[in-house]
Amino acid sequence: MRRLAYFVVSKRATLLRFAVLALFALACLGLSWYSLYTIKINGDGGEYLLVTHALFRHGSVAIRPGDIEEIRHLPLPLLQTMNFPGETYAHLQQLFQVAHPLPWGGFASVAPDRYYSIHFWLYPLLAVPFYALLRPFGANPLWSLGLLNLSFAGAVLFYLRRAMPGRAVPGFLFFLTMGSTFYLNWTGPELMSASCALIACLAALRGEIGLSFLLSGLGASQNPSLIFVMPFACLVRIALYKWPQLIWPGAGLKRFGRRDAVMMLAGVSLAMLPYVFFQTIFGVPSLPGRYFTSPDLITANRLFSLLFDLDQGMLIGVPGLFAALLAGVLLIRAPSRAYWLCAAVSMIALMLVMAVPTLSARNWNSGCVVMLRYAYWLAMPLLVVVLLSLRLAPTGAHSVVAASALILQAGVLYLNGVVGQESNSLGHSAEARWVLRYFPGYYNPDAEVFYERSVGSENEMPPDLTYLYQADGHPLKLLRQATNTEATPEWCPADQRLQGVDVHTEDRGWQYSNFPFHCQHVPHVEQLGKWEIGTDHPDNDRLLASGWSKPEPPCIWSDGVQSSLVLPVMMDGRPLRIRTQGLYYGRQNKSVVSVNGHALGNFDLTQAVIELSSDFPKDSQLTVVLRHEDASSPKSHGESVDERILGFCLKSVSVEAMFD
Repeated sequence: MRRLAYFVVSKRATLLRFAVLALFALACLGLSWYSLYTIKINGDGGEYLLVTHALFRHGSVAIRPGDIEEIRHLPLPLLQTMNFPGETYAHLQQLFQVAHPLPWGGFASVAPDRYYSIHFWLYPLLAVPFYALLRPFGANPLWSLGLLNLSFAGAVLFYLRRAMPGRAVPGFLFFLTMGSTFYLNWTGPELMSASCALIACLAALRGEIGLSFLLSGLGASQNPSLIFVMPFACLVRIALYKWPQLIWPGAGLKRFGRRDAVMMLAGVSLAMLPYVFFQTIFGVPSLPGRYFTSPDLITANRLFSLLFDLDQGMLIGVPGLFAALLAGVLLIRAPSRAYWLCAAVSMIALMLVMAVPTLSARNWNSGCVVMLRYAYWLAMPLLVVVLLSLRLAPTGAHSVVAASALILQAGVLYLNGVVGQESNSLGHSAEARWVLRYFPGYYNPDAEVFYERSVGSENEMPPDLTYLYQADGHPLKLLRQATNTEATPEWCPADQRLQGVDVHTEDRGWQYSNFPFHCQHVPHVEQLGKWEIGTDHPDNDRLLASGWSKPEPPCIWSDGVQSSLVLPVMMDGRPLRIRTQGLYYGRQNKSVVSVNGHALGNFDLTQAVIELSSDFPKDSQLTVVLRHEDASSPKSHGESVDERILGFCLKSVSVEAMFD
């Protein structure tokens, strides 16, 4: 009877396990189908699609006008399904018929009829086999990117079966629910980066240094921050020689062999390949790094935004991850506790180091699903700690860890949709709207995030911007530059401006104030002159003393490391304010400014406000000298035949006087 009972129980357990696995497989198949069915061009997907097509058609990453033509002439219903921006790429064809010194629309040219994606081409190269399989059937070409994403997700499941035998399925569920379902149908390398980060970090803790290097190098080819996993893997390997008990539970430390050396070399080569490519073609190691990042943007506020912003922070996207980490702290006991804490601290430190380069992005409110793209793949080192909790937690306690994570993530999926289809990167999240409605002083996000999500579009933020956030007709939060003292006639009498309480200053001089509001007197501002520079305003060329090229839409470029303006405004003892607008070329992102021979410091002239105090020496005019130390020519970078030494392109300059 005992044998019979054991047989019955064992058979039931086997059937139950089979049913669970079958349900899991069906759920994965359904999710895969839905992600492909809903895929559209988003993020930098237009670039990756065109590069994939170019590689398939002629084996080159140089995009030709004919490549765009072929995509644009796909059946109209398919183009509508893809959300293909036809007008944008039609303009791209026209724009790059001639050499162009600056990237546009995600592409840069080195010669007419030959231009490249500003993002590296390894991700679309990996999609080419899927593209080739789909092409004869006339299927949606974006499925090639979607199938590539699904392949990387499958690689995670395959590796988890080796690293966590018996718990690979719950581990993979963690991976899917911790942001991966949001990026399964994203037409960019985010899921690739997350998969590489997770496997590389796990491999490092398991002592598999070769695999860790290979996967971190593969991920770093698209998101360079992943290169920091390499030194981390080296440190772990060294530590394991001295303390082999620190290895991942169930893993055995193998001797370093030729295979590891080959994989390490391959990983380093993959990580360096983008820099070699762009240096060879454009004369600079990274186009995104050169044109779309600035070290000045790396601040503690940006890091806080990355992790905790109510609109796009990591906490909003994966609250279950933080809950599981907390559960691990509370539930894991000695002797495993010290090892878990050591791994947790190491992974948190790695995540923070990897985060630093991402903070330099100029477009902080870029397209995303629920949370920042950076936040998604940066969460993977933390997910490794949660997976470690599943291995180390006592019997029964690991269920608490899993439940604490999955229940919260189920709520996130319910609010935003399985693939994040209910989220909107140009609108406030439900959490942010609630806090702004009832506690506006407690939410002071990055100004770009707040403004663009409030107005529902990507807009420039001029220095004279004053924006009042309202909900249900109630004014709640005011945004403007700290130097902006202009009146607000929309809400206050003449010569007064709207002012709130709980003033909070953010990065780049942006300032919030909150409900309740009142009107206060402001100094009178008299505009002494405003000059638009360019082909539409030839009379203003007289202001250009030296160091300038010819006017061209929409501005005039400096030519050389120094340029100067002479403004017909008298310095008569009143405090003055000089405003500039323009754009920079290449690595130039600030200029040294002096007025009438007095050095005033470094300014970002794209939207600058330069203050001249009342004790500034009197003079009959203002001679403004600008030095552009990093000015360079497009020809020197292989971008075009343009030999001008470009630094700053001036659009407009104005002078104001202030008095009570």
